[in-house]
Amino acid sequence: MQLLPSNLDKEIIDKIIGLVSDYFNRSKTKSTVINYKSDEELKNIFGFEISTENENKEWLTGFIENFLHYTVQSAHPNFSNQLFTGINDISLLGEVLAAATNTTMAVYEASPVAYNFERSLVAEILTRIGFSSKPNHGDGIMTPGGSYSNMKALLAARNWLYPETKQKGSKQNFVIFASEFSHYSIDKSANLLGIGEENVRYVAGLPNGTIDVLDFEKQVVKEKSIGNIPLFVMLTSGTTEYGTFDDIEATVKIAKQHNIWVHADGAWGGAVAFSKTKRDKLKGIELADSFSWDAHKVLGIPLYASFFLINKPVGSMEQIFGTGNGDYLFHGDSMDLGKKSLQCARRNDALKVWLLFKFFGTEAIENALDNLFDLSAQLAKGIDQSKDFEMVMKPEFLNVCFKVRNPTKLSNAQFHKIIRENLKYEGNYFFNYTVRNENEAFFRLITNLQTTKESFEKLKLRILTEVDKLKSKQ
Repeated sequence: MQLLPSNLDKEIIDKIIGLVSDYFNRSKTKSTVINYKSDEELKNIFGFEISTENENKEWLTGFIENFLHYTVQSAHPNFSNQLFTGINDISLLGEVLAAATNTTMAVYEASPVAYNFERSLVAEILTRIGFSSKPNHGDGIMTPGGSYSNMKALLAARNWLYPETKQKGSKQNFVIFASEFSHYSIDKSANLLGIGEENVRYVAGLPNGTIDVLDFEKQVVKEKSIGNIPLFVMLTSGTTEYGTFDDIEATVKIAKQHNIWVHADGAWGGAVAFSKTKRDKLKGIELADSFSWDAHKVLGIPLYASFFLINKPVGSMEQIFGTGNGDYLFHGDSMDLGKKSLQCARRNDALKVWLLFKFFGTEAIENALDNLFDLSAQLAKGIDQSKDFEMVMKPEFLNVCFKVRNPTKLSNAQFHKIIRENLKYEGNYFFNYTVRNENEAFFRLITNLQTTKESFEKLKLRILTEVDKLKSKQ
């Protein structure tokens, strides 16, 4: 008997494609965002154990129908729980082609076409952020996510500023800095690289959610006075909660006085590099040492499509991340991307991004981003004009952060959480919230390519219905 035979004929493949097509059509119309079931109910529906054989077409189509029915529909217009949503059809085609061809991006000879997709994208981003303004300068690579990019940035800082650590390890008393509003991956990076979570220094944030540059300078001076070595500061270009942008210019000015690597985490807000009107939110980015961006956020590209870029001479990435081993794989080709990566196997994530840009053109991307900025401002204006809602702050990016006025005896944290959970379990809306303390809580809606003013107005009305229910229970 042939091991693991492929036994899907054209009839079943066509049926599967039809089910997936129906799923996408439902997501864009009147279906629910989530058909909520408890974990126990899901176990009964799917039978997650893998010890039994179900090698028949009826089981397979039934499984696909259930999977598509009970999986959260991130392509739904009312899905705003994460910083990504929707899938552009052109990018989906790129994802399918990449999976079907299944090439590895580690060595050029195994993926010469895909190599050029990635290099073209990297070159475009480098130009947009000013890292390649000098000849033979600037480089980058795609990564499996923004957290991974932040880790690469910290490793780059260590190996570039203290090259002996690449062979001997981190024996110095390194400390690293990030705003209190930065992404939690900074702790993970410190842990993975042996710097340690206790050596992360969180800088105070200003009321608008950006880093307090004066506190940063104060902390750097303090750490040096007790014998520690300030190594790295991670700025955020588009914070997860507020969508705000740290002051790159002011931070770089201080950091360079103390030999500190500056990384701008643009996983969320880095898309403004492609905006015609909001590019200045990245003011000073050409002064940073490294930059990261998640193209799968905002643009409707399937997860994941992330970039890490450095503002150093060409060849620096091989110096920072490469090793002298791997001759069995790398045969002296200077175009092998695996030398710049911490991975060996690398999938062709470039195709889905390149295809989107190539098909629509960069001007369409620019227009789409600027339209999203305008829509966020319109949504915020509607909230300001309502007696039932209150904006937390004016949107700096696509985060529309707002509170519901609380007429109940519940704490604001309980009040907002209950409303959000009720709407989630109902299945028609799925968005996120932030709780600072019992009295400070707010909803966080992310404006995306599927958001409309009309859908947001319906959400507000639905929220007020829940408020009336809670009020009647007091």
